[in-house]
Amino acid sequence: MITDTRSARPDHRLPARIRSRHRRIDPVSSLDLGQIGRTLVAEIPLLAMINLLVGLATAVVAVAFLTVPLLAPVVAAGVLGPVWLGATATCARLLAGDPRGPWHLFGAIWRHGRTGIGLALLPAAVATLLLGSLGILAARPEQRWLLVPIAVDVAALTVIGLGGIAVFPLAVMTESRGRQRWLIALALAGRGPVTTAGITAIVVLLILAARHVTPFLALVMMAPLCLLMTAVSRHQLTATAHREETTSRAAEWRQP
Repeated sequence: MITDTRSARPDHRLPARIRSRHRRIDPVSSLDLGQIGRTLVAEIPLLAMINLLVGLATAVVAVAFLTVPLLAPVVAAGVLGPVWLGATATCARLLAGDPRGPWHLFGAIWRHGRTGIGLALLPAAVATLLLGSLGILAARPEQRWLLVPIAVDVAALTVIGLGGIAVFPLAVMTESRGRQRWLIALALAGRGPVTTAGITAIVVLLILAARHVTPFLALVMMAPLCLLMTAVSRHQLTATAHREETTSRAAEWRQP
């Protein structure tokens, strides 16, 4: 029987600060884009199921936004958070060489649902504050002081968005929790600025495509985006652990 992602132990010992439990990853190699491409081709049905679930969750959020805009971020946390974390856990298993069927995706969403909601609540809370401030400013344009909290909320959402690239993979690939998980995610984003900028550019292009071309294009790219973000975080975790282990061994070797 294939065990859950958390039960897969690595072949090398990772530091206590980042206890990644993935196995058989070459810590010094670059990101294997070929593996990502082969996975995309081999797992089309499963990735299509991820796209479908993300699309359904997005539709629910859209309906909430059209009816009660202030509730939309909370609804997104409740429906998109579990789906995205379950998809991330499934992608992590695929990258580890354990093919998963569509029914395993539903199991991952169920197992990680509460954690997914918890992760999504932070950006949802900031987004709710931002929508509230924008609504008050639209109703009362003379309240110019609201531009300050709006700017703060936008900056906070930007930082959270950068950390969000890795925070969901961290939830299924490490034992970190709460604030530590977000701090590690932001640290990984800072250590790989080129990769972070690339993924951010892809997300921005998908948002623009959904707005000006067709939402279908963005929806069919959700599963590949999830796979890419998981692969990048997986590689960054392993590279970080290998670098710290090498530094530790060098320090021990220099000791008399």
